[in-house]
Amino acid sequence: MRIRLQYIKEYRDRHGKLRRYFHRKGCRDIPLPGRPGSPEFQEAYNAALAVARRELGADRSRPGSISEAIAAYYQDQSFLNLAPSTRGMRRRILEIVRRGIGHEPLKSLTKGHVVSVYLNRLKPFERDNWLKTLRGLCKFAVAAQLLKSDPTEGIKKSDRSAAGSIHTWTEAEVAQFRARHGLGSTPRLALELLVNLCQRRSDVVRLGPQHIENGLLCVRQKKTKMEKQDRMLWVPILPELQQALDATPSGALAFLVTAQGMPFTEKGFGTRFNEWCRQAALPAECSAHGLRKLGLVRLAEEGCTTEELKAISGHRNAAALKPYLEAANQLRLAKSAMEKLKRRQAVPTPVDNGSAA
Repeated sequence: MRIRLQYIKEYRDRHGKLRRYFHRKGCRDIPLPGRPGSPEFQEAYNAALAVARRELGADRSRPGSISEAIAAYYQDQSFLNLAPSTRGMRRRILEIVRRGIGHEPLKSLTKGHVVSVYLNRLKPFERDNWLKTLRGLCKFAVAAQLLKSDPTEGIKKSDRSAAGSIHTWTEAEVAQFRARHGLGSTPRLALELLVNLCQRRSDVVRLGPQHIENGLLCVRQKKTKMEKQDRMLWVPILPELQQALDATPSGALAFLVTAQGMPFTEKGFGTRFNEWCRQAALPAECSAHGLRKLGLVRLAEEGCTTEELKAISGHRNAAALKPYLEAANQLRLAKSAMEKLKRRQAVPTPVDNGSAA
């Protein structure tokens, strides 16, 4: 059986001789003598692999470095207790930091450095993810006595009303999607699940016929760890959603399945949903999460209270729902005010014929 070895670079020198080197990013190149598969070659390859591991390990674990703190944070319960999707997001951010300044001392991570080098370059939504990630690392470092104080303390989150927040779908965009993807199709069912249940894509992909009981759907949200806390949401099935469920073939354990009949993964569904939006000629900012936001807008505009919104969306923090309620209240008040003005304008104004007494 042929074995493929990693990190081997081949080239011919000016004399036409074929040379091989062990080449791994972040390490020095090491020549590999002999032919691949020979004892001489394998011995040199194993030695080069050990050297590379030592070099990379020394760089990542330098005492007092940012890399060392990040590695320790990955093993701490404050990181391990996060939802898998949150851990993945934070790990991606921290690895960018690690590649850039991981070799520097942890104490060099100051408030000014965090703001100027990273946060100021990001859009509001992405900026907040970076701030939460760096704040999590720094709080751990303070608790572990690796830092004396938290350099992220006092840095405020972005104004979420500014550009960069997730786009909320309009009713016209929903109509455009429905016109392209008719009843009985998987894209149409996906849209109806998202907008009528006000749930995240990570929860929608896990829903199936087994979660229906007496016209209600049982949702255990992944991000808020409802399964671990033995909590659930019972959400009534609206007629639009029921119509889509009745018209669309689904799997035994999942409503949304691939062409091969397998349930979607969270990432796979996100990618596929973006493709369905492109097929409907919708703007690039239209996303699955934007339909959850539209669902909340609809509820707020019907006069639902904060507690009613929380009962559907699963939010624990009322502050997250405040923008929806404020926007709905503004719309209701504006309509009420204009109705009053309309009634005044409907009253005929006496005509001044210009006659003198």
